Amino acid sequence: MALLEPREVRLSGGVRVLVRGATELDAPGVLEFLREVMGDSPHLLTQPFELPDEAGERQWIAKHTGCPGSLAMLAEVEGVVVGLLSFSPGARARTAHHGTLGITVRSAWRGRGLGRQMMLGLLEWARAHPTLEKVCLGVFATNTRAIALYESLGFREEARRRGEIKLGPGRYVDEVQMSLWVKAGPEGVPVHRPGEPR
Repeated sequence: MALLEPREVRLSGGVRVLVRGATELDAPGVLEFLREVMGDSPHLLTQPFELPDEAGERQWIAKHTGCPGSLAMLAEVEGVVVGLLSFSPGARARTAHHGTLGITVRSAWRGRGLGRQMMLGLLEWARAHPTLEKVCLGVFATNTRAIALYESLGFREEARRRGEIKLGPGRYVDEVQMSLWVKAGPEGVPVHRPGEPR
């Protein structure tokens, strides 16, 4: 199993952020973080009323820390959670070579390079993992900033689900499915590493 080693990253302006694996003790801070970001981001699938209680959040973290192909990563500044990333592998033997990620960053920390640093940490972890080959994600088609970040890291659109997200009566958003192979995949599918020419 590939472990996520804690590391300090420096963002624009010289601010230092600790990126590390979450533990069950982080549940209260993660819940506080999620309550805030769900109130100010139009691009999240989960809504505030769908959040678990603290015991449920501990179970969610334990599920991710207890499975070799899963990951729960957080970014914190002076003990305050400012970013969260999760990764879950396919549930069957024939899909365990890939998994899906979700990421969100506190509003005051967006646009400062934190999301990129967390994504780079995930990709490094996935490359070192003995069985993971492909990282997938779904993103609101309206979240052009996130799509640009993912594309800059080598992710490519695989499909678009029309009207997958319903925001309200008569209001729908497409979901863009993107992926990146971190190890050799099917013939003709390139493996991309950030910094390499495309």
